[in-house]
Amino acid sequence: MPTSLHVRALRPIADGNQSCRRAVSGSQSVGVEADVRNAGPVGQAAAGQGLFQVEVRQADASLAASFADALPADVLLLCGIFGNVNDRDIRRTVQAALALCGAGATVIWTRHRRPPDLTPQIRAWFAESGFDEVAFDALETSVLTSVGVNRLCDAPADTLPSHRLLPSALHDGTKRQMGAGLRASSSRFSSR
Repeated sequence: MPTSLHVRALRPIADGNQSCRRAVSGSQSVGVEADVRNAGPVGQAAAGQGLFQVEVRQADASLAASFADALPADVLLLCGIFGNVNDRDIRRTVQAALALCGAGATVIWTRHRRPPDLTPQIRAWFAESGFDEVAFDALETSVLTSVGVNRLCDAPADTLPSHRLLPSALHDGTKRQMGAGLRASSSRFSSR
């Protein structure tokens, strides 16, 4: 599964809720995944549910150029990433979110809390980067999952990062990579 789909687009896939399907009909959703074994089935499932505005791209999600045409994001999912990269790359990704998001955008991220628990530092990095914390849920699961939700309160950055957002160790097609979030209108990054 790609690491990014618009959260409202997931409900119709899960439960067939028609009102939710109508709510998402005007939105564009882009997920980016390097591994065709993940990208292909998710794209087919979305199309099978009539979610034609959900686009799943097989591409290198660590390069903003792979999804620049879908920016700025209203919702950016950074899930399945922060437990697989080092502290420096997490911080760099959090800082890059400022350029990936539109004004008032929401970022949803996940990270385990196994020692050393980095979630307090990630929360601080989001705050330092201009994001207010909306919620943080420390789930009592066997892997100590946590989910953070932050909203951009500062002005978005004007330029996309040109550097790779994630380390090259994730580019072998076997691990999930960061995906672009989504936009609920038709304006693009270049129109900012």
